Amino acid sequence: MPSPRIGVVGATGAVGTVTLELLAARGFDDLRAFASSRSVGRTVRFGDRELLVEEASPEALASGGLDLCFFSVGTATNLRLTLSDGEHFVAAKAVDEAGNFAVDVVTFRVDTGFFSPTGPFSGVPLFLLLEVLAVGGVLLVIRRRRRRRILFHEL
Repeated sequence: MPSPRIGVVGATGAVGTVTLELLAARGFDDLRAFASSRSVGRTVRFGDRELLVEEASPEALASGGLDLCFFSVGTATNLRLTLSDGEHFVAAKAVDEAGNFAVDVVTFRVDTGFFSPTGPFSGVPLFLLLEVLAVGGVLLVIRRRRRRRILFHEL
């Protein structure tokens, strides 16, 4: 079985450096280090070699051909980096020492559209917009009917 391609986001931080040490100690070799734009170009120690730090951006992570990614950054950064609109899934695999394993996959949808029924406001803005349009339409019809009455009375 080929070694998985692994990315470590937050590789220059305290947790990231420990993650790199643990991965090196366990013999993983196909690894990429990511961090914020402030750390781009720095190198981090990975076993007996140095890894060049790349900027952690959605494009870099998506184009990296990574099989597994460890995140050791703040929650807001995690969400900004990984969750774009659309369908997403999280797969977790647990393996014990005997080789037994269990896999669980959770699928969910992210929708950040302001007027979307599944967006951050659960469709409230869309409902209000439709309500305003309906009330505006009714008022427009009432106004036109009153004008017609006035025109017919003047004749």
